[in-house]
Formats: sequence, structure tokens, C-alpha cells
Amino acid sequence: MVREWIVLHPIKPPKESDHHIPDVYDISDSVNWANKAVNTLSVFRRADSGIVEIHVRKIRFKECGRVGSTELIYNSLSGRYIDGRKKNYRCHR
Repeated sequence: MVREWIVLHPIKPPKESDHHIPDVYDISDSVNWANKAVNTLSVFRRADSGIVEIHVRKIRFKECGRVGSTELIYNSLSGRYIDGRKKNYRCHR
């Protein structure tokens, strides 16, 4: 099985939006990328809190996953991301 990851960086978010989560339509030639992609996801880092949001935007084959999102917090002591939905964790920078 061959897997290919293509990492694309979106255009700059609008100035009036501090919480604009990018999607495939925020990149150059967006319609072409949206049509060709099998799965798409967005990674959004909140600078103020250290929380990283992972948004799964498209899953072509439903047996491979589902659309949704989650929050992660980077723990610099362990070098791992932990589940950000559990409120008893603290962000270590």
C-alpha cells in the first residue's frame, strides 16, 4: 500500500478572525486539491493557550475514518501530545 502525504499551507487568515480554522479551500487552486484528496485534515494551533486542534474535514472511504475534531495539548516534559478534552492537564512550554 502506498500512502502519500501532501502538506499545504493556507493563505493568511482574515485579520478580523483570530480563530479561523483553515480548510482545503484556503489554499491556492483549492478546488483541484479538494477534488483530488482522499482525506483532508487541518491543524490549528491556538497561540494563546497552547492547544492544538485537529479537524478531519473529508473522508472519502468511510471505513477509513470519520469527519470530526479533537483537541491536543503538547507536553514538553514528555515530548508527547495529550488529550486536551481532559481538563486536568496543564500545558508545559
